[in-house]
Amino acid sequence: MDLDRSALIYGELEERLRNHSFWGPLLSEIRRGARPASLHVAIFSEPFLQHVIEGRKTVDTRLSTVRCAPFGQVMRGDLVLVKETGGPITALTYVADSEFFSVAHHSLEDMRADHGSKILADDDFWVSKKDARYASLIHMEQTVDFVPISFAKSDRRGWVSLNDDQMEFAF
Repeated sequence: MDLDRSALIYGELEERLRNHSFWGPLLSEIRRGARPASLHVAIFSEPFLQHVIEGRKTVDTRLSTVRCAPFGQVMRGDLVLVKETGGPITALTYVADSEFFSVAHHSLEDMRADHGSKILADDDFWVSKKDARYASLIHMEQTVDFVPISFAKSDRRGWVSLNDDQMEFAF
């Protein structure tokens, strides 16, 4: 992601969260270059969007048949912009930890047993993902909502790493 776009995003976030006890200082450090962090956008539909914003959903699970973002691209300390499907960015969350699995070595049943109460997915979700081969578990904390930021995204990806030069977006 080029520096102009990065500065624009961080500027918008700082404007909205400058008085927040956790996010104000952290965003300032990142923007000054004193702390490295990658920025990601995760798309959520309801009811998961509200669960994330309210802090009830603390593990985001992305399951796929191919290796794609966020698999292997997210690490502790990264920031995730929470975007509503077809809508604006409405919240920001901090990556407390990330785990990546080949489903052949760590079954969906094990993931559900270990993290189901933090993932908040129903039976239909797990059934729909039965053919997944790769799993990304993103542990989230310090989620905060704010005045929405417009974010135009035209592709169907549910997770985008903004450090990806292929990402096209507009504010």
